[in-house]
Amino acid sequence: MNSSLFSFFTFLLLFFTASTSVDNTVYNEKNARRHLHFAYGSYCNVSSLQTWTCKWCSHIPGFEVKRVFNVNNLQCFVGYDKTNNEIIISFRGSHNIPNWIDNIDTISVKYRNIKGSEVHRGFYELWMLDLYPHVMPVIQSLINEKKGVNIALNGHSMGGAVAQFAALSIYDYTTHINNRIEIACYTFGSPRWGNKMMANYFNDRINNHWRIVNEEDIVPTVPFRRFGFYHTSTAVWYTDDKSLTFEECAATDGEDSKCHYIGYSAKDHLNYLNVYESCDK
Repeated sequence: MNSSLFSFFTFLLLFFTASTSVDNTVYNEKNARRHLHFAYGSYCNVSSLQTWTCKWCSHIPGFEVKRVFNVNNLQCFVGYDKTNNEIIISFRGSHNIPNWIDNIDTISVKYRNIKGSEVHRGFYELWMLDLYPHVMPVIQSLINEKKGVNIALNGHSMGGAVAQFAALSIYDYTTHINNRIEIACYTFGSPRWGNKMMANYFNDRINNHWRIVNEEDIVPTVPFRRFGFYHTSTAVWYTDDKSLTFEECAATDGEDSKCHYIGYSAKDHLNYLNVYESCDK
């Protein structure tokens, strides 16, 4: 085989085996399931995440763990998904009594210096005070190491709310360094965390957010709207998790009546895409 023909076949091989970024602009259940595995994995113990041997890790081969953080009863991990060419940040949901205390802290505080903003103090402080000082430098380092690679965050329950605060911080950083990479969020059973002004503020900056809700999951119904809290977009409400039937609600309104329901089920909170949250093998 002559050298030019060899070079051509080498090019084709590299072209077809190279990692390609996933499309987060449309809802794709296969991709949502991948992020659910990440989000469920964040509940597993630190050593199984560091070695990527947790129950859910086997579903996502080719993931390189950068750091696992266990800080003040909180846990998350940061890494690079080689197969899908994405930086991944995953946040654990409520796992212990201190987490639930933060969940029920519905006192509102201002978000940075944004006029008219009000956010759930508990969730906001979990990110800004507890996790940000440790996690954000690692994210920044990975952004600069993986030039131009997009970012996807995920989290279940409380982890979904924290993931959205983290997404805003990453947006601010990438804007500051003039690196407008795509930032996507996949959240499962996320509670409300900000007022209407903040929901709009988030939606204007994070264009690709799939806020997935299972049947009558009680957690996305709190804190209540009567306390001034609103959801972010876009909601994907699974009306039947066995048949995986869902409604996709308006991207411009996180409180679209099409996805309104009466939340009463704790069981539905632990069973997303017909997969039960557990780290037991």
